[in-house]
Amino acid sequence: MEEFTYIVVLGAAYTEYIKALSFKNLWSMASTHGDLSFLFGQGSFVAQITQLERKKGEKRSYRTSPSNASVDKSQLICVYPVVSSMGMWLWLVGLIVVIIVIYSLGCRRFYRKHFYKSLDFDDRYFGKETPSTRDLTERGLAMMKESKVVICALARDVASNLPMFIRRIEALGSYWQDYRVVIYENDSSDATPHLLRQWQADNPRVLAMTEKLQWPSAVKTGLQSAARFNKMAYCRNRCLQVVKQAEFNSFQYVMVTETDLKGGFSIRGIANSLGWESHLPWDAMIAYGVHLEAGLRFFYDPLAFKSIDGRRVRWFRPPQIPAQAKDMSCLKFFWMARKNDRPFRVQSSGGGVWLYKRPALLDAMYQGKDCEHIGLHEQLISQGHNRIYVNPSMLVVSGAQGLGQFRKGKFKKNT
Repeated sequence: MEEFTYIVVLGAAYTEYIKALSFKNLWSMASTHGDLSFLFGQGSFVAQITQLERKKGEKRSYRTSPSNASVDKSQLICVYPVVSSMGMWLWLVGLIVVIIVIYSLGCRRFYRKHFYKSLDFDDRYFGKETPSTRDLTERGLAMMKESKVVICALARDVASNLPMFIRRIEALGSYWQDYRVVIYENDSSDATPHLLRQWQADNPRVLAMTEKLQWPSAVKTGLQSAARFNKMAYCRNRCLQVVKQAEFNSFQYVMVTETDLKGGFSIRGIANSLGWESHLPWDAMIAYGVHLEAGLRFFYDPLAFKSIDGRRVRWFRPPQIPAQAKDMSCLKFFWMARKNDRPFRVQSSGGGVWLYKRPALLDAMYQGKDCEHIGLHEQLISQGHNRIYVNPSMLVVSGAQGLGQFRKGKFKKNT
């Protein structure tokens, strides 16, 4: 008799698994949770299976023939006979691919709802605040009410994201005693200059500077090229020159951010960084940037990262910077910390939001060749302002930003 492989489904937990495999339910679960928690989290079917197996010692599958079946049918919910053949494996691989595609699309829908198209940054996605984190955050919120901040950013061809950015910045500004916005734009080919001029007219706290430099975009210059870093340093220094003026002497903090952050930033995370001051004095506190992709979370941004012992991320080191044997692997870099962890010290990092004590920046400037943020932080360290930290609770969701064009091969080879 032809031998069959029996896929034996045991217990109510497996019944839930079969239900989850329907495309409609898979889409619903992925777009509701945004990660794999419904499969592997506490209370999921995998957790239930583990508990079931520990209690009863039951096996998940049996390989047998119909004439020699010794399975206790009273323990089974259902038995699926599948012919063991190449066709079965091709069908299974195809099913897995379809499930992954549907699941990824569901996750993107979740990200749009809770981050990309939402004014309120959903911190709960990254876990609950511990009591100690909550206390630090509340202390930071109280400090913000008594402090002033200058917010700096660059803008080029960001008209599609600018309206949400403006709403987020004004929402953040309401938490401070006072705030100013210094934003620099150059060579945009869309409605970015018009939107910035309109924002400046509507909000007296905003200073928008625009220039026509006829510079090519990063797509043509090269994402990791020295030419791009030098240009970025020039643009950021335009904002820094304004921040150093005497009219801002009463402002205690400078926050640098990006106008093309799809998912925005956590206001509670920024408050948490201020709350750490009494326990962990700092000169710069950098956000823990996160890139979300199909339920997975990756630490962002590898270009600006330099560990406390000088290590870079191996695959993202600019070609003009010599490699070192001790460079960090991408896998180690991408999962460095979790929300509620203590801030960790670095020489440099780039998470999409940088919070500085204004006095630390008065004698420093951005420098190119290597990433402009590394150039600035090296100056801070040389001047004694070396207390630079990454705060895992100061969360930022980056979105794809320029990576979409990079994946499609549109970026010029770095030179």
